[in-house]
Parts: sequence; C-alpha cells; structure tokens
Amino acid sequence: MNHSHPLALRLPHGIQEPAGSFASRLGGLNGCESLGDFCRDMGLLSSGVVRGNDHALVALETLGDLVPGTLARVTVRSIGSDYSLNGHDLKRYSVRRERVHVCPLCIAKDIANGVGPTFLRPHGRAAWRLASIRSCAQHAIALVPVTDIEPDFNARKLGSHDFPVLFRQTSVQMANLERHAANRRPSPLECYLHLRLWGQPMKVPLLDTMPWYAAAKICEVIGAASLGGPRVRLSRLSDEEWFDAGIEGFDILSGGEAGFWDHLEGLRVSADRSGRGQSLRAVYGRSYEWLAFHTSDSAFDPIREVIKRHSRETLPFRLHDRVFGATDGP
Repeated sequence: MNHSHPLALRLPHGIQEPAGSFASRLGGLNGCESLGDFCRDMGLLSSGVVRGNDHALVALETLGDLVPGTLARVTVRSIGSDYSLNGHDLKRYSVRRERVHVCPLCIAKDIANGVGPTFLRPHGRAAWRLASIRSCAQHAIALVPVTDIEPDFNARKLGSHDFPVLFRQTSVQMANLERHAANRRPSPLECYLHLRLWGQPMKVPLLDTMPWYAAAKICEVIGAASLGGPRVRLSRLSDEEWFDAGIEGFDILSGGEAGFWDHLEGLRVSADRSGRGQSLRAVYGRSYEWLAFHTSDSAFDPIREVIKRHSRETLPFRLHDRVFGATDGP
C-alpha cells in the first residue's frame, strides 16, 4: 500500500489522541470494521501502530494528513519491555495495558462537538493510559473504567485502542455516561504529573531528580505506607486508595529532602513508641520493602539515599548491617 498520500476521507486528530485511537477512527470513516482491518488494508501492522513504531506512525500521519511528529508525542510507545510517552520513560506498572478508563464528560463533549458518524466522534487521550492519572484535568471528575459502564466489555478481545469498536460493538449507552461521573478535582500529584508530562513542569526538587514514572510511583508507595501503616497490603488497594496515597505521598515529598526526613523521623518515633523495634522494616515499613525489592532500578536512588542517611544517623546499627543491599560500614 502506498503511504505517500493522504486518504480522501479524513477526520481531525483529537486532542492528545494516541495513534491507535486515531487509526481506528480513520479506518472506521473509510469503511473498516476495526483497527486490525484498517491496518491490513493499509499494509501496516496493527501492533506497530499500537506500539508506536516509527514506520507505522509516519505512515499513519501521512494517511491522516497530520503534521509530522504529531502522533509520536501523544502515543505511549513500547521500548523493549518498557514504554515512553512524550520523551518520558515509563514502566509496565505505569501503563494501563488492557483496562480502559475514560472521562465520561470528555466522551460526551466529543459526541456533541465532533464531526462524522456518532460512533467515530469519541477518541482516546494519552493520559487515560497512565495508571497514576485517575482524574480528568479538564472536567474535575474521576476517570471511569469502561467495565463500570459496560460490565461485558472485554478489552483483550475487542482492543483497548479501538474506540469505534468500543462504542459500536458494546452496549454502552452514550446518554448514560455522565451518571458515572464522580466529582473529583485532580490531586496535586496529578497536576504535577500532567504539567511535567507536557513540558510545563512545576518545581519539586526531590521529585524532579527522578524520571516521571519514578516520581509518580514513589509518591503513591510512600503515601500508601503513611496512610495504611507499616504493613499495608499494596496489592489490595483500590483506585480510590491509590488516589489518596498519591495526595499523601506528594505532600510528603514536595517538601524536599527536609520534608521527607521529617516524615522518616516520625516513622522512627512511632516504631519506638509502639514497640515494633528499630529495624529497617519495623521503622520504614512497606516503603523500605518496596524500594528494596526494586533495588535494581537506580531511578529511586534519591529516595534511598535519604533513607540511608536517616537510618545511619538515627538507628542503632551494627557493623556490616545492610541498607538496600549495601553494607554500612568499612
């Protein structure tokens, strides 16, 4: 298939619309039933579009008559076993790979203001794919998992990027989307992440030393341990609890090393008063365990270094005690 000319039938690219969503809608306009069908007709691999391969993005931009580089900026791209978005590194836990979240008010706005067939008007947003983004910055409501709207929706079967399929082949009721919207202003962490993601960062010195994914995750982990106690089960937290954890963790870490030190000192005093002891796990709880488990990822070293200093200065250490796998002492 010749990718050197735009298709005769085209539609506008949506705000922050990833390649998979755009290709699916463009294909629908040209009579294709799914993203896979469109890619086959165009001589492209659907996996290449979804993964954000350079060749697929350039071809799709040509077919849709888009400015070069448009899709690369707003598509979560696969980089080996990891991902990236707009130049920011992401991990597997940073990305919603199958579970689809949407803002009902964004969808309603797309339907009201879009052009073309109704089922082609709604489009995906890059931020909806990020696990640490749980609110819509524009409408101040919580993002909704599509399964909350349509329990039988199967993202693995139908394709989490196939928005026309989502809204045409499931029984999602467009008029009822808004009733699923819970009012919720974006958290300070989400605001920080949004601004940093799109190149307008606010200054948060300790977090700024870390990649985007690490700043997001460590706020949530430290916040969860602060709210839930030293033995909190991270694997059992709900989306709402992770949202609250992000608020708590950002509040702690936005105070820089001094603010984080004060938090660690509070943990030490609490452990001493409760009789839990003064071991690393007794004092620092799940935060320490999570960081120790991910010790191969140096992105979290700025946090580890503060914990190391605090432990050396405040805890009763023996020669050759180990902190994050490193021996403390000569």
